[in-house]
Order: sequence, then structure tokens, then C-alpha cells
Amino acid sequence: GAGVFSIIHQIIGNDLLINIMTLILILISVLLTAPDCWYIFILPMPVHIYLIRRMTKQVLSKKYNASKFSKCASKTLFDGTSNVRAVKSFGKENEETLRYAKFWDFFHQKEYDQKQKDINKQLIRNAFEVLNRTWLFSH
Repeated sequence: GAGVFSIIHQIIGNDLLINIMTLILILISVLLTAPDCWYIFILPMPVHIYLIRRMTKQVLSKKYNASKFSKCASKTLFDGTSNVRAVKSFGKENEETLRYAKFWDFFHQKEYDQKQKDINKQLIRNAFEVLNRTWLFSH
């Protein structure tokens, strides 16, 4: 119940509403100051809508995969901590311990790769933001 409303508030209240209000205020400002330049802001909108839709699909797909991955990791952790795998193996504790270690190496490598991707994305965003602000202030 509350989680759904929290997500709806986050999407509508934090993202959608703020973006729509910003767009409306920018359009009003442009119409008042330079009425012949309104098309500069209107024409790219279908491209923005398409890109946002595409990115949303990618995020949902990645979140679904991350959820499956997390479920598998917690199941492996539960089996390892409760020693279920060693008991099931009937005397193959060493092999199961090595197998368990390979699973966790894989999980930690995936986690590290994702953190590295997030850092790289943030650096790219920051670089574009700096370039955009520099360009805006120079004109």
C-alpha cells in the first residue's frame, strides 16, 4: 500500500511535476521575451519523450535483472551460512566450499562492475553539465 503511493509520489511529485512546471515556465519566458523562438523548445519534445521512454524501459529491465540477481545471491548466502549445501553433499564440504566461493566471487564482481558503471555515468553527466553551464554562461 504505502510503497506504491511512495513510488507514485516520487515519479509524479519529484520528476514529472517539476519537469512540466519548468517547461511551462521556460515556454512562458521565451514567449514573452522572444516570441519568434518558441519552436526551438517545442520541436525537440518528441525526441525527449522517445528518449525518456527508451531509458525507462532500460531501467525497468535492469531493475528486474538486479532483483533476480539479488534473489539468487541471498539464496546462496542463506544456503552457505546455514551449511545446507555441505549437508546435502554428504561429505563434500571442501568442494561445496569452493563452489560457494566461486558464486560469491561472481556476485561481488557483478556488484563491482555495476558500481564502476554508475561512477562512469555520473562522471559523464557531470562533464555534460559543466559543458552546458559553460556554454550557457559564455553566451
